[in-house]
Amino acid sequence: FHYRINSEMSRSEYSKMFIPAFNVVNPRPRPTSQREAFKLVLQHLLALDKDSSILEFGTTSGFGAKADSGSTEFFAWFVHNFGGHFYSVASEPLLLRHANRELSQRSLTGSRVHLASKSLSAQAIKVLPDIDLLFMNFSDYIGDEQDLADVERAALNDFLDVESRLSEGVLIALDGMSGEANSFGKFRLLVPYLIG
Repeated sequence: FHYRINSEMSRSEYSKMFIPAFNVVNPRPRPTSQREAFKLVLQHLLALDKDSSILEFGTTSGFGAKADSGSTEFFAWFVHNFGGHFYSVASEPLLLRHANRELSQRSLTGSRVHLASKSLSAQAIKVLPDIDLLFMNFSDYIGDEQDLADVERAALNDFLDVESRLSEGVLIALDGMSGEANSFGKFRLLVPYLIG
């Protein structure tokens, strides 16, 4: 009965059964940051027929606080529990060291979690498997008008650098966007490119 019911389910129904699951052999607590967008990301990743490849631009620093999106901890937790690989690219070496320390304290480092500086990311991207999830954080959108313009150009360039490595069914998540016309912030140049 159990296997017959499973065989009659759609792939997405079957995947949804695993959303509340966790690794019982070597468990790690689910991160405290539980954003609505993460449920959609989780559904997308679990519906894949292979190990997922996740690329994040903008390593986050909150780790249990509400200081940022919490995506770095969430993705490291995901690959620990469900498999795949997670690559996080940060512009600041200090942020990478902080993330490495925080993930180590949570036992979320290892061969599936890769943290890289922006200067090393071009080399690392060449060896990435096709990317199933591209998550771009909003956190570095700070400074004066020139700084903001530089970040907007960098976001577009980051995407162009990895565009050829995106899988056919890739999910692209742009964090921190309000969605209102002409108010895309950091992604002011990227969104029209994606739409076009």
